[in-house]
Amino acid sequence: MRSVLFLALAAACTGKSGGDTSAQPQVTGRISPDGAGEYGDVAFYHAFAMDAGGRFAAYLSSTPGVTCDDVVGYLTPTDEPEDPSGFFSGGSCDLFVKFSSGWEGQKSASNDPIAGAGLTFSCAMGEGSFVLEERDEGDIDFYWSGRWWQGYPKEYRYDFAAEGDDYVLDMEFTAFDGGFIYESPTSVPATGPVSGVITAERCEGIASTVAFQ
Repeated sequence: MRSVLFLALAAACTGKSGGDTSAQPQVTGRISPDGAGEYGDVAFYHAFAMDAGGRFAAYLSSTPGVTCDDVVGYLTPTDEPEDPSGFFSGGSCDLFVKFSSGWEGQKSASNDPIAGAGLTFSCAMGEGSFVLEERDEGDIDFYWSGRWWQGYPKEYRYDFAAEGDDYVLDMEFTAFDGGFIYESPTSVPATGPVSGVITAERCEGIASTVAFQ
């Protein structure tokens, strides 16, 4: 059974990745929750995106070798638990972008709380592994054994635009709001910086996932 995390981001995946592992990260930085003493590194090697009918969704991964098929699997609910170890790297953060409307070939925003809520960072803090657990009665799934922080940008700038068959994603983040969603509903803000420009490969399968629901 695939969990659905904060802001409707699915929390499991297809497992091992098979893409290019020689790529260099194009967006880099670190997300440090206030007072936590832990952090998640950002090193986006690969990005995949899709738009249709005014909607836009993208997934940016800090794990080398992730493919379009991996992302589609990650965003597709399943009936049985699936180990995400091959998709999500410990000590790192991934980014999920979802605009349910308003995409007209580009979108830009700066420090707008509504626009910022369309971007969700998920961070597997520190060392650990994905462990099969029953955290709620009858709900068994894989969870990160360390601390899992999730949130959205509060002080930021982004410029996203279609370019040919791909998408150019230009971003800069300095502050975030969010929390350790499996521990407490209490807000735990975080700081950056995170910045860079990455080209997202068109991934048509994303349109059939929760990203377009």
